[in-house]
Amino acid sequence: MGNQRKGNTEKECVTIRFKNLKSGNRSIYLDCYSEGKRTYEFLKLYLVPETGQDAIDTNDEVLQKAEMIRRERELQYASKCATDAPLNEGMESMESTPSEQTESVSSFHPVTKSTILLTDMVRIYGVAYEIKGSRTGYENSKSLVSAIEQYGASHVTLDEVDANFCAKFIRFLKTNCFSKRGNRITHSTAESMYGTLSSSLSIAVRLHFIESNPISDMDSTDKVKRKYSQHLVLSLEDIRRLAGINLPSKRHEVKEAFMFACYSGIRLTELRSLRWKDLALANNRWSMTIPARAITVTLTNDAMQWLPQRRNAKAGDLVFDNLPCDVSIHNIIKDWMKAANLPEEITFGCSFHTFEHHNAKSREQIKAETKDEPRYTRWRKNTISRRARLNAVVARQVQPTPEVPQAVTLPTDALDELFNNNPGTR
Repeated sequence: MGNQRKGNTEKECVTIRFKNLKSGNRSIYLDCYSEGKRTYEFLKLYLVPETGQDAIDTNDEVLQKAEMIRRERELQYASKCATDAPLNEGMESMESTPSEQTESVSSFHPVTKSTILLTDMVRIYGVAYEIKGSRTGYENSKSLVSAIEQYGASHVTLDEVDANFCAKFIRFLKTNCFSKRGNRITHSTAESMYGTLSSSLSIAVRLHFIESNPISDMDSTDKVKRKYSQHLVLSLEDIRRLAGINLPSKRHEVKEAFMFACYSGIRLTELRSLRWKDLALANNRWSMTIPARAITVTLTNDAMQWLPQRRNAKAGDLVFDNLPCDVSIHNIIKDWMKAANLPEEITFGCSFHTFEHHNAKSREQIKAETKDEPRYTRWRKNTISRRARLNAVVARQVQPTPEVPQAVTLPTDALDELFNNNPGTR
């Protein structure tokens, strides 16, 4: 008897899909699959034709809202084991192609005034994430509950949470909130708590505990905006300078790995697990598959020249099999950068950001490459490319050489004429 395929009936998937309308717009809906059943939910969000930059920016905001709703829906599926609520809450099962006239159906009765504490709602959020297998979401909920208690709002119910309360609490997170060790929390921690609070209130809206999310009524200046960290990148001139510095034989493989990462965009953890079978030749071009990210990168000649010799290695052998530990790599790169007159703060991760920065593509290039792919994929690539361009800091700023004024040589007759006109200069 052949091997039978083992199906996972508990597999859950929520995907963003689009439907073309006669008006030229595109309607966004969710394709949800759970326990062998497929359901659809229309979000009443629409993408307009990109006739200008304003339309492009509007579509980006709509896609961000759709992605937030998709995550909330996945969270509801994850919390099915903790509640007796049906999984198809707010959705209508359909066996045929979804239509624009689909209406949402909910099995929960609307609740105008909720007596559920805000802290309990955050705990429900944490339990749902723990069931889903996300330890980070569970820890974020615990931190937010601690911050709410520190703010003195442990008795506040959901019906008492409005835009004014959220604005004051978020201001407290930015300025006066302290961790268990007595240190003021960082901006990234405040941002994480803000996201957890918004998601918890959104779940309360989905469950009809409250009518709307009060955070959506807040002024944009009161919200916690994400601050992306700046990354050091190397210029092409600095990469060539590093290639010209000779390292001892025991350190040469670290140099090969770093230079290969600069030209391929592979991370250190991915480099340690790279095997020869992940390299393939097709149409006279070498490509590399990164299983951790499920992507394929085309390797240039500059990248290929930094690969170690294969010799008698098998397909399943590691490409970089003699790399030292992370601490040794850090010390070797530090000495290497010092010899190249570059900042000692540069680590192996700088190679990844260098590749992303120099290979960042414009909006037009990404639009041409993702012509047949979903809009969500195009939006993600545009976001990654924009961050790679804006969050990069060149490690060494090259100072322009000042121009030296050159002496002007006059002909002999001109000199004579000059002295003839100025007798006093003789």
